[in-house]
Amino acid sequence: MKLSDQSVVVDAPRELCFEVVAAAGRRLEKHSEKEWVVEFTTLADDREFRTVELLTIERPSVIHYRWLEGPLPEVCETIRFVALDHNRTRLAYSGTFSVGRGLLGSVIGRLRVKRRFDRLVLEHLQQAKEVAERRAMRTRVHPRSTEGELG
Repeated sequence: MKLSDQSVVVDAPRELCFEVVAAAGRRLEKHSEKEWVVEFTTLADDREFRTVELLTIERPSVIHYRWLEGPLPEVCETIRFVALDHNRTRLAYSGTFSVGRGLLGSVIGRLRVKRRFDRLVLEHLQQAKEVAERRAMRTRVHPRSTEGELG
């Protein structure tokens, strides 16, 4: 089942936004520079959910997530980092999930899981935006540019 495509615009350079999102969770394994296994803990509706996910990194433009363990049998997500100019980045999210086969799984997914999942995604995007914008104000590694749009 497709999750809602969502995005936020962040007043920070793309590489900084990428670093903020890539740093989330607790890295369990590093298969290579491009593949990491990461554990995430998420609080939703006063419950804590743990997931273990395989991240495929395409620095600094995309992170793909595939759940290896978690409350849903199948989740695949992607966050794209699109430079709008030197100091602004769009974080664009897309994803799919499955709660199981058959009519019951489809009904539960559509009525309960999708709505909650979409809300959590938006909250996580907003959190990443806040962290990246705070870091952008004080970073020396990714200084804010006074130049116009990218060429």
